[in-house]
Amino acid sequence: MANPVLHIKDSYYFEVPKVLAPSDFRSLEDFPDVWTRLDPEFQQWEFDRQFEALKGVHEHGQRLLLHPKELYHKAWQEWVESDHANDGKPFDVFIEETLDAQVAVWKNWQKARLAEATAANDASSAEQTTSTDFNAFISNSTLEVEVPHPELIPFTRWIHEVKAQSAYSLAPNEWDLLKKEAGMSKNIARHSSAMRSRSGARRKSTATITISREKS
Repeated sequence: MANPVLHIKDSYYFEVPKVLAPSDFRSLEDFPDVWTRLDPEFQQWEFDRQFEALKGVHEHGQRLLLHPKELYHKAWQEWVESDHANDGKPFDVFIEETLDAQVAVWKNWQKARLAEATAANDASSAEQTTSTDFNAFISNSTLEVEVPHPELIPFTRWIHEVKAQSAYSLAPNEWDLLKKEAGMSKNIARHSSAMRSRSGARRKSTATITISREKS
């Protein structure tokens, strides 16, 4: 669980004079996107959009083989709560940091196997290890290597390949575009509008109950 005491302890707050940072916010749309992006309700909404987009992704002509949506949501929430350093991080960051961790496991595996092959003067094993790329490593369950969050492998394998193919391109890759579409400004405004509608409905319902009680 994230420790709220440590979270507060590691935070720093500064009061900026209004003259140095003037603002005139009159509605939710006036605030910077970051205020909405850090909102838990928005992150839940963004998770739904990202997952729906990932369901449409094709890898080598085939759709990604995914687990039920609830499993990914549970894994994400448990990861957020497992360390205060993860507090407030959205689903896409969960995937990307898991990818980094899985790549580290793959490289450590290669290093250890190459050391063994060199010590045994086994050229065949060394060549096989060197030729095992991340895709082959992460897809091979017979290697008996523990990787973090194996349920995310369909995502991380695809993203790793997308990033490798676009390494020398200045244009945003398919994963970047997917994230942008799921959380772009017009969608933030749409989410904010939905939040206001729900809030207004709750206030209206409360007022109706109050009036009914007064009449009774």
